[in-house]
Amino acid sequence: MSKYLQAVKIIIAANPDLKAKVLPYLDEDTETIYFDEIYAQDLSGGVSAAVTWIQALWTASSKGLRSDPFSRMYAMDEKLRVATVKALATLLEVNND
Repeated sequence: MSKYLQAVKIIIAANPDLKAKVLPYLDEDTETIYFDEIYAQDLSGGVSAAVTWIQALWTASSKGLRSDPFSRMYAMDEKLRVATVKALATLLEVNND
């Protein structure tokens, strides 16, 4: 499993609603995420912000994002914010113990 997929799974695991919205559109075998299908769902503010972070980390880019992930952090609960920081640490290969 790539470190990108590991990072995504850290964020997904932090919120049951996020997990329910994203997992059906995440193909772990091919490491593909179908963002258009995810965004087509009714997403709460925090879940939508987390999906934006997932997309930014997954693509390692801010191009094509529907919003600025940093400006959306306020919409995420503490568990999602902590998970996002852990995901960033995973991608940067920082020991986050």
